[in-house]
Amino acid sequence: MSQPGSESQPLRVAIIGSGPAGFYTVSNFLKQEDLHVQMDMFERLPTPFGLVRAGVAPDHQKYKTVTRGYHKSTALASFRFFGNVEYGKQVTLEDLQRHYHQIIFATGAQSDRSLDIPGGSLKTRVFYDRYFSDLRSYDDSTYSTQTRNSSFTSIYLDDSFGSGIEYNMGFAGRHNLKGAVHYKFDHHREHNIHPVNEAVRHMKDHFITLGIEDNWESSGNTTIIGGINLSIRDNIQADDYDSQEDSIFPFHANRDIVAVQGFRGSGFKG
Repeated sequence: MSQPGSESQPLRVAIIGSGPAGFYTVSNFLKQEDLHVQMDMFERLPTPFGLVRAGVAPDHQKYKTVTRGYHKSTALASFRFFGNVEYGKQVTLEDLQRHYHQIIFATGAQSDRSLDIPGGSLKTRVFYDRYFSDLRSYDDSTYSTQTRNSSFTSIYLDDSFGSGIEYNMGFAGRHNLKGAVHYKFDHHREHNIHPVNEAVRHMKDHFITLGIEDNWESSGNTTIIGGINLSIRDNIQADDYDSQEDSIFPFHANRDIVAVQGFRGSGFKG
């Protein structure tokens, strides 16, 4: 009986995954001139090429040119592609071992692998942001004069800082519970300089958000999401301008705004 790899008995190879790793495996087999091989490629998605097809931004088309070589492989009589076939569901390791001499997995990582580092499920964030805007309207396209009633100059400045803590934990097998606390302080200043040089108006707010979310994998491709969040806004200063008196007066202060929101939905994992 002839050995696998001969003309009378080609080496039968099953390749799981149709991304670049899978197709470079095909090309490496084809470089073996003295080896006769029959390759079948299995892909969970209906289309091949993996992230080259689905993960490259539209403005980077040149990176997709590698698929030209992949297309040449798909035209060979010694190559077959089977899409919409998921390993572990439509085909198992035992099935492949009965029909192939070699089985090559080129699927990459399907999900994150936890390193079980103490505190690894805890995420913290501290931030500071500044936003500045200088809005000006001029009489004409020369941008040199501001004499019309419609012309203006307004200065806006926002400073905000805060922090957040997020924690997630798995329980009961298919549940992933996430909790978060976020705080932000925002100081907004507005100053109209033209046509009238007004006093600076201030608005200061504290924001606190509490949230809990549960992700439940009810089946292999469906995730049901449910949760609730509580948002609190504490306005400690809000100024307005009295044009007749040419003065600043408090619009309102120390007013708490509380919003409670619940949400639910379902998502499908690709």
